[in-house]
Amino acid sequence: MTTSKAGFKRFEFFDVESLSIIQGGGQNQISINPVYKLNCGASESGTIVFGDNCGQIFLLDGRFFNQTESGNGGNANQNFDKRHKLFRKEIMGLSIIHDSSCKFGSAPKQYVIALGDEGKSSSPTAVDKNVEEEGFTYGIKIASLSDFSKPIAVINATLSSLIVSNALNAVVTAFAVMQDGSQIAVGYSNGAILLLYLVPVSALKDLRDSIAFAAGSMNNAFTATFLLTSHFAPVSALHFAELPVQPQTSHASHRRLIRLFATFDTTMRDKMEQENISSPKVKLDPSVYGEEVDAAGIVVFDTSTFNGMVAMNNNSAKVLDDRGATSHCSTYTRGTCELVVGRSEAIYNYSVEDRGAAMAVFGEKISLCAVGRYTLIANMDEKSTTDAAASGTTLITKPRKTIINIFDLKNKIICGTAKKYQLPVNEKILFAFSDSSTIAGTVYIVTAPSFTIIRFKEKETRKKIDVLLNASKPPLYSLAILLAAEEQLDPAEIMALYKTYGDYFYENNEFDSAMSQYCHTIG
Repeated sequence: MTTSKAGFKRFEFFDVESLSIIQGGGQNQISINPVYKLNCGASESGTIVFGDNCGQIFLLDGRFFNQTESGNGGNANQNFDKRHKLFRKEIMGLSIIHDSSCKFGSAPKQYVIALGDEGKSSSPTAVDKNVEEEGFTYGIKIASLSDFSKPIAVINATLSSLIVSNALNAVVTAFAVMQDGSQIAVGYSNGAILLLYLVPVSALKDLRDSIAFAAGSMNNAFTATFLLTSHFAPVSALHFAELPVQPQTSHASHRRLIRLFATFDTTMRDKMEQENISSPKVKLDPSVYGEEVDAAGIVVFDTSTFNGMVAMNNNSAKVLDDRGATSHCSTYTRGTCELVVGRSEAIYNYSVEDRGAAMAVFGEKISLCAVGRYTLIANMDEKSTTDAAASGTTLITKPRKTIINIFDLKNKIICGTAKKYQLPVNEKILFAFSDSSTIAGTVYIVTAPSFTIIRFKEKETRKKIDVLLNASKPPLYSLAILLAAEEQLDPAEIMALYKTYGDYFYENNEFDSAMSQYCHTIG
């Protein structure tokens, strides 16, 4: 165990592995044409997909990391040769979902939901014809991971057909998908938010429907509505949250409590207010949104469903904060059902009802990503960027490094690595994404210009307890017992920890404290 300068205890709860994306390939390397620049990624059950600037999907088997760990090398060339053209231009967002309607005993099918830029073409194909519009043309495509040749659904997601503020030049800035694919949200640079309610993915096969751009429009594949048509700030992030339903009524099993967190990039407005310059504000109709939204930075929308249909009186909005967040600086943690936002002075937590706790973590935030019940935070090193030369007259600028930590925000500890994990000078984070389907949290970071994939994989519970008891001086029994309870370790093992804790006190002649721990083992 070590301690950070801010006083946080550090523990080795994650294993770190990296793969270089270069031409040629080899040990711990992936071969890829340098023309292709990765834009986004997603992971589910060990399957990893990447989208690039040329509209291609790349597949990577997560087991390749395991092969390199064991020294077997792995054939990375074969993995990244599995590329599939899905859009004419760049892919801007990805998500992987399972088809839960598969027959018993058969392997579940995986589908990718991709948001991309189709661009303009004088002779669009049959697949692309549905999403061809003037100006920017964005589309959402759903395809089986086993067959990208024919998407099972194509949805137009461009704003240029709408008569709304700045719609013609609006670009996509945020994308979110429910874990089962039942809802999709798209955010735009003019502050608009498009929400889609989809039928089960199994029912989408061979449907090719274009969206009718009108709030509340419906067809046999999905329902489309606009939660917002404009805002003074661009949408920086969207996050779905499904809340537990209390089984109080006979209809509870048919109801899904779903919320959509929306953050806006209010940095320009905040800077203007600091300089005492009047800033723009937007007011939404209270009769539509349930309350007045005035220059909101973080808003949560009710997108609940009942029997698979849009619930009554939903889409109401609740303002959580007038300050927003920049792109990549917010994430959602399922374990606590909270939105986590990073700003230069601190990390803030938000429930669906209000702002919660905050933790002082200084430094310019670059990226946040939930990983299990922990949160990965990347920020710039706060060290001084200038040093005096030997003569004492010249200041030399020192480039700052990007620092990566993984926090247990609830227990106020750093649990990513025992030492501060830094990227090389001038190496930047492009994007980060996690695989929430696995029991142990796993997060992937893609950096540039070296184009390296870094994986942080959470250790098993027993190994983390071993770190707390055997790699810490003195042993942290209280934290180990708390960890075992939070991760639902077998009760017999938790009782064994209490007994060992009691023995520790007994050996140090602290008999009252020992008796207190032994009492936990009774019953």
